[in-house]
Amino acid sequence: VPYYPAKLAPTPENLLDVAVAQIKDGSNLRKGIPRLAGLLQKYRPRRAGYYADLAEALSAAGDAAHAAQYFDAALQLAPASTVIMLELGNAQIDWQAWPKAEATLRRAILRTPNDPVALGLLGQALFEQGKSADAEAAWRAVAKAQPASPEPYAHLGLLEARQEHYKEAVPLYRKALALGPPVASVRLNLGLALFKAGELKEAIEELDPLYKADPGNQQLATLIGMAHYGLAEYAEAAPYLKDAAARD
Repeated sequence: VPYYPAKLAPTPENLLDVAVAQIKDGSNLRKGIPRLAGLLQKYRPRRAGYYADLAEALSAAGDAAHAAQYFDAALQLAPASTVIMLELGNAQIDWQAWPKAEATLRRAILRTPNDPVALGLLGQALFEQGKSADAEAAWRAVAKAQPASPEPYAHLGLLEARQEHYKEAVPLYRKALALGPPVASVRLNLGLALFKAGELKEAIEELDPLYKADPGNQQLATLIGMAHYGLAEYAEAAPYLKDAAARD
């Protein structure tokens, strides 16, 4: 729990701030959520952030229904807050409420049209609904606004791969890896795209380090084994395929 002084005057604001400190970063949700909810019911403060903080804590605790109620309360108090809209949109993505997330994030973008955070989240909500063209437009806008960020390129690679455009996905994954710290999931996606594109030797080069770091991974063993097999490297393929079969 974040530090706060041992003795505070028992004012409503101090009591609310202490309750918020208990739930920040999920530090003490079990006690903090009912405490903050009770204080909000008792004092009914007009600061929207208290309600949004409780909503995020409830969402983290898996209580989407009550979280949505407190997000609504926060937006009633601060209807123009793009911060709260983004928090709600992000939570709706976590709840897999894709159409609601899209609507919320579009509201935020009307107020801040070039916000890369809002555009990135919108792209995710659109992608999950199969709206590929709109998702691509959102992620390309993020890449334009933040050309040094790896995330939009990783997302664009995933979008191309979903459409079975594996050769087009490869340079996007490579750019994502070049721009940011190495992310295993992006490297796996790159290896898979190379495999699907028929670039088997390059696929092995990307996947083998991942397998060495996670030797029990059946998917990696299968992909590397099949890549060696496709290159007629049967002796090299055998131990990977045997390992994959043993874990079936």
